Amino acid sequence: MKTLKLLIFVPALLLMNFTAGPGLTDAERKAAADHLNMTKDKLLTAVKGLSTAQLNFKATPESWSIAECVEHITIAENMIFGMAQGAMSEEADPSKRAEIKMTDDQIVGMITDRTNKVKTQEPFEPKNTFGSYEGTLKEFKSKRSSNIDYVKKRTMI
Repeated sequence: MKTLKLLIFVPALLLMNFTAGPGLTDAERKAAADHLNMTKDKLLTAVKGLSTAQLNFKATPESWSIAECVEHITIAENMIFGMAQGAMSEEADPSKRAEIKMTDDQIVGMITDRTNKVKTQEPFEPKNTFGSYEGTLKEFKSKRSSNIDYVKKRTMI
């Protein structure tokens, strides 16, 4: 679940990586949309059919349950894509392109590598934001579909 959670952030970070230069190429747009669809399907498959007990089980008092991981992903989906969309609504500044220090592959590798675990920031912590697990899943599906549509159709130049 941790790897899946991290893979879901990659398209948003890649999308943000392109905001300082020219827009996404058709190949980049397709890759981002395909990755968003793939990770959406993986998440939904991973949680399908789980009981309430399974969704809420915590291996340790400090760890998150599956339901909390899904909520964290949904919160991050909303916040990160919101920031990316805000950045893309501004005039492109090609001079900032030089500030990008990592390739897309390096970002993917860094985010999916769990050898150095990082505690999330407070705004991304689960706190029953959507009222229930079902509400969280509904919000995730809705926002992810909206983000896929945005990536496919938005002119990002």
